[in-house]
Amino acid sequence: MNFSKKDKIKYVKMDNNLKKKWKTKSQWDERIIEEVIHLEDGFAISAMINDEPIGIISIYWKVLPNPIPHTIEGYIDVIEVVKEHRRKGIAERLIGFAAIHAKKYGAYQLRAWSSEDKKEAIPMWRSLNFSVCPATTYPKGHEIKGVYATKIL
Repeated sequence: MNFSKKDKIKYVKMDNNLKKKWKTKSQWDERIIEEVIHLEDGFAISAMINDEPIGIISIYWKVLPNPIPHTIEGYIDVIEVVKEHRRKGIAERLIGFAAIHAKKYGAYQLRAWSSEDKKEAIPMWRSLNFSVCPATTYPKGHEIKGVYATKIL
């Protein structure tokens, strides 16, 4: 994708029609799109240039367990910007719009998890004023090291 400087980025709250567009125009596998774009149990925002998807953030609502009663967070299931558009502030804008929407919903915080192999993610979280904490998960019994990133709204 090549875009000129005159092209404007639009940030759009996703609906089922835009989700279908992501399936046909994005570089992602259709199955992944079905799994990570939350419309019924959260929300997603797409960054678009000339009707082409170039970035996404998708969040689902999560009620925190005891001993933290009555607290909802917006869990960032995915934030992604296509490679040629990274380091242009798109992820920052996606997170900003997501934070506004989550706060209106009544969420206490935004949270995400990044594996340690995503070298660009940790500096991004820190630059966006997220707290980061080392963490290890064990999906299907396999150890994956990374960090949790959290921002109070």
